[in-house]
Amino acid sequence: MKIKFCGKCGRELTEGSGFCQFCGWKVVRLESEDIDSDRESPLVNSPDEPTRINPAETAGEKSETLPLNTSLSPSQKKKKFPLPILIGVVLLITAGMILWQTIFKSAELMQPPLVTEKGIFFADFGRDSRLYRLDLNGKNKTKLSDEYVKNMASDDGWIYYSGILGLHKIREDGTGETEVLKQSAESLQVADGWIYFIESRDYHICRVKTDGTAFEEIGQDFATNLKQDDGWLYYQNVDAEHSVYRIRTDGTNQQPVTPESCYSYSVADGIVYYSNRNEYGYLYRIQGDGTGQRKLNEYSSASMVIANGWIYYAQGWQGYPAKIKTDGSGEVLLNKDSADDLAVSGEGLYYAHTEKGRRLFRIKTDGSGRQSLN
Repeated sequence: MKIKFCGKCGRELTEGSGFCQFCGWKVVRLESEDIDSDRESPLVNSPDEPTRINPAETAGEKSETLPLNTSLSPSQKKKKFPLPILIGVVLLITAGMILWQTIFKSAELMQPPLVTEKGIFFADFGRDSRLYRLDLNGKNKTKLSDEYVKNMASDDGWIYYSGILGLHKIREDGTGETEVLKQSAESLQVADGWIYFIESRDYHICRVKTDGTAFEEIGQDFATNLKQDDGWLYYQNVDAEHSVYRIRTDGTNQQPVTPESCYSYSVADGIVYYSNRNEYGYLYRIQGDGTGQRKLNEYSSASMVIANGWIYYAQGWQGYPAKIKTDGSGEVLLNKDSADDLAVSGEGLYYAHTEKGRRLFRIKTDGSGRQSLN
């Protein structure tokens, strides 16, 4: 006896039927010898008919024809997101981010801004490292130069800045841009018709007149962080563990100032204020001749600037802006922004906010009126 079983669901077929009455699968019987009734007949899906047909179709009713491997209706299928479209979306998002950073990104400061009556001058290291000016209200950002800017100084209506290969000057209104010297420079200071700087090859102290004449090297120490005060040039001597030294502006009378290494320092009215590297960066003061050393606080201090009898500085490892009187009294924490590259002008304290992409912020010197300027 020959018995037919569905090659799809395995159930026994009605004699003479070409379709399974249970699952609708069209089957074909392979020619074979008779087999016992307790074994399945060698029936398989037809290779020429890879479709499943509803049994109702055998009764003359119209039914839908589906692919062989379809188990769900098209509406039940989970549609896959096309890979080319996904790639296109990612590329568009990436391009948008690049465009935003190129056109709209806020300024990224890597040195203190210069603030004058004409505006706020800074090098935007977040965009193109060129010289820009903002109005004092933080509006109307204007590019003044296409030259690369490493550091700046201002004097008598001029902005002096060093690029990769030269020293330049430009008026505060953006006119009169001139190359002063074909010499890369660091730590610019301008006073009495001279530009003082550290040249970028051997890190020696040099000077040149503001009209570009009379260039000369006036110091042979490995110097960094040059500052000028009352006829003296102060600097950190790298070969003396970054302790502070000074020389006259003509290069004579070199003297050590601080007995210890320091992280940072500032100078005003012949007094040096510095963070003592040998004592956790605590704030100290000392006379320019190396006498009268005194501790002012027990907070690590950085990015110092002196104005109107106050020392403004970044306090602790967080770098919160703070101030203390030059005699060590009246210490005040101004806010809890992470600040660097501080500058003071009038009643405004300017700084780069290190947790917000080094954007330029301003507060009043009493800590109020916090404002993002770009």
